[in-house]
Amino acid sequence: MKISFLLTTGDSKAGTEYAIQSQIRSLAPHGHQISVYSVYRTDGSLQAKLDGLADVTYWIDEDGLDLTGNFDSSASQNLNALPAMLVRREWDDQFNRLSELVLREELSRVEADVVVSTTPALAMYGSLFLSAEIVLVAQEHRASMQRGKGIEPLQAVAHDLDAIVSLNKENQEWIDDNFAGAGFVSEIIPNSLDEVFRPQSDLESKTIVAAGRFAPGKQFNRLINAFAIFHEDHPDWRLSLYGSGPQEENLRELVGTHNLQDAVTFTTGLSDLTMEWQDASIHAMTSRAEGQPLVILESAAAGVPTVAFDCPIGPRNIISHGVDGLIVPLNNDQLFAESLAKLADDSELRKELGANAVTTAAQYTPDIVVGRWIQLYTELLERREGSESRSDTNRRFLKMVDASEKQAANNEEAARDTKGSSRPQTYKVPIVEPSDMSVSRVQSRNFSDAVELLDNAKIAYVELPAYGYYRRSVAIRGEDRAQLLLTLAQDAPAAMCVKTLRGNSVISSSDWHPGLEQLPAVQAESADVFRLFTPESDQLRRFTWGSAFGVDIEIWDHDEERNGWVPPRHNPGLDLLTEDDFQADSELFDAPLWDDIDFPIDVVYTWVDDTDSTWRAKKNAHSPVRKDSEDLASGDMRFRNRDELKYSVRSVRTFMPWVRNIFVVTDEQNPSWLSEESDIRVISHSEIFPDTNVLPVFNSHAIESCLHRIPGLAEHFLYFNDDTMLLRMQTPKNYFHANGTAKFFLSPVKVDRRPQHEVEPHMWAAQNNRRILQERFGKTITRGMLHTPHPHLKSTLQKIELEYSEIMAAVRGAKFRSESDISLLSSFAQYFGYFTGAYEPGSVRYAYCSLGNEALKHRLGNLVQTDRFDMITFGEGENEKFSESEIDEMLEQFFRARFPYPSVDEA
Repeated sequence: MKISFLLTTGDSKAGTEYAIQSQIRSLAPHGHQISVYSVYRTDGSLQAKLDGLADVTYWIDEDGLDLTGNFDSSASQNLNALPAMLVRREWDDQFNRLSELVLREELSRVEADVVVSTTPALAMYGSLFLSAEIVLVAQEHRASMQRGKGIEPLQAVAHDLDAIVSLNKENQEWIDDNFAGAGFVSEIIPNSLDEVFRPQSDLESKTIVAAGRFAPGKQFNRLINAFAIFHEDHPDWRLSLYGSGPQEENLRELVGTHNLQDAVTFTTGLSDLTMEWQDASIHAMTSRAEGQPLVILESAAAGVPTVAFDCPIGPRNIISHGVDGLIVPLNNDQLFAESLAKLADDSELRKELGANAVTTAAQYTPDIVVGRWIQLYTELLERREGSESRSDTNRRFLKMVDASEKQAANNEEAARDTKGSSRPQTYKVPIVEPSDMSVSRVQSRNFSDAVELLDNAKIAYVELPAYGYYRRSVAIRGEDRAQLLLTLAQDAPAAMCVKTLRGNSVISSSDWHPGLEQLPAVQAESADVFRLFTPESDQLRRFTWGSAFGVDIEIWDHDEERNGWVPPRHNPGLDLLTEDDFQADSELFDAPLWDDIDFPIDVVYTWVDDTDSTWRAKKNAHSPVRKDSEDLASGDMRFRNRDELKYSVRSVRTFMPWVRNIFVVTDEQNPSWLSEESDIRVISHSEIFPDTNVLPVFNSHAIESCLHRIPGLAEHFLYFNDDTMLLRMQTPKNYFHANGTAKFFLSPVKVDRRPQHEVEPHMWAAQNNRRILQERFGKTITRGMLHTPHPHLKSTLQKIELEYSEIMAAVRGAKFRSESDISLLSSFAQYFGYFTGAYEPGSVRYAYCSLGNEALKHRLGNLVQTDRFDMITFGEGENEKFSESEIDEMLEQFFRARFPYPSVDEA
């Protein structure tokens, strides 16, 4: 029997592809001739995985190049940019005009007894283009009732299918109810589990494993949220995530938000988990829908029980709750965390469920399942009567395609007339000198370019309240849309880019470059927002200022009933414009909007250079006789300078262009790299300590308690440690509300409840904070703050200074960390402000990197390019693997790679 499988991307590491590979391995020993056709090729890995068991053919390269020879590279590129005609985007967004035409040509050449499709879209293409005598079987690897509009292609061609195969009875019943009378055979055949050696887990490792594509449907975000709850009471357990996909960056950010970097690991390059399950004790699955998840069977075969959401329809058809795993109500993160805890806390239950899971997996061996496939295919061949429906539909579709190709040729001819050549040109981002790269300049240039185009075209416009801090918006009337497109095509600056949107949704991942190409018709017709920007980058491509700083030109359509123009999307300010609003001198508002932040914000650093011999002499003269705790309070590690301040300032200059003043508070020192022309103000301790007789001090808590006394300091300021660096653009709203309240960022780390003499010095102040605040407000604080920039209000700090004058005097008088300290700026003021209505909890995406981590080099390598986090903080720690000089070298490499260009402050 000749059996062919049709896949969208055969190299994918998703469940459907694994299921097909398993079927092929089961069928091949029975003498069948097997072929696999993959519409797209990524890394070509499918060929190696099947190891000669099937002929694998790819039709289109991942870059959009036709591999079949039907279209040359130029035609491939043009067709790849056009939407599919048959399969609508809301059905399946993986297809375009190129793939559709290639499918037409290649499917018509397929010679097989049975062709197996694996998605509704592929079933439709098979119905249209396969020879009528071929048996066409549609395998449903997902929950059909959860596909939404994606099931419509299957429904449209159900009458032309020989069989639809479901993984379980629930799915079969739904198919039968919704496709009644179509005449196909409805069958249930589960996926099988390959017979390979599978090491058994002893279930002693404190590791939870989850695997799958990092995509919305798998809901790994819910797993991370549940694990964060679980981890609070199980800090020694770890979560290992295996997979890849579009949400990887977001998931890593979420791990950072929960401060779980040391408890959650990502492995993205491993396609076979057979050997990994022996190190797992629990398998977790939080999908919102599944077909028949093979990953549950894989874990079960290794004796690892599963905790899974009760999603439609897969887990409940494999797992028996309380027998071989646990089923949790769908999307209940709290109960999921409690179920993880139930297995983690009860090793006997874990082992009982694991043993039963092995028995469950044994029901899905290939020998049992493959016989059902062979029987089905044999019966379908016998009953096949040769319907002509495919040929008839194919001819109709070909006429439609031919008409479309003729129109495309006309468009190409028009492009030659207007641009002089039909040959695609490559757009290159303009490169500028690092010293010329300025966010404010890019913003200003983009806006002036946009309004100059509108002015020259005599298009009336009005500026709207901005959607984002760095992007501006203007409105034009709907009747001026055609003129705008003509002006962009003819007069746009050569380097300008345009991003087309429908409301807030980007229509195409590719930007339009008016100086090089025509705007595709589908974008010209459907876009109602045009984002104009000219990107800039440095030679190293470390920073690129792109569409985030562009100007949105919105098309407002006229509403006759309201006698005005209405917006294409929600905006912060208004939903109707009148004729008067489009006058040149009109102003929509006579004051800032209620949530605009228009107050100044300063940055304050505390800094010390421990290599300064004068400072070291002072410190040594006052250092106490060291005990273990005092060493942590006054030892060299606490004062180590690795030149972080220079790079932290670079990050502020780059990613916080709205900061008014930068202050550096220090003990009669001056950064060696600081230029005389810099406007950074270096503040000595003697300028801010009310009693200078206590100086010198080497206690960061004492210094913090005086920062609000800096002359000229703004009411709103950010307290930075020099070991904290920003990694991406920040806005004032990340740190303050427009009503003036400050935000604070809670850490999952708890305030230690042990007696003070039993804890390390960094906990002394936290315990004092808790005691004092509980006495004042009758509330117990339990959590510290993340080591991020700390937003503060000078007035709140002044209020604390008045109310706790004796405590403040004691803190300021302690030369090194002492048992009487409070941590004013890194915890106490935040909670005091919260209780008095001046501070509120907020959130940031934060990465922490311990210099004591033996995997430091790998960690820095992962962080050097990422922009997933708002900031990174480096924590000192003794490292048994690397010497101090090696750590210095690694950090220097990281700093230079991440922040390669001197700021205006450097000599």
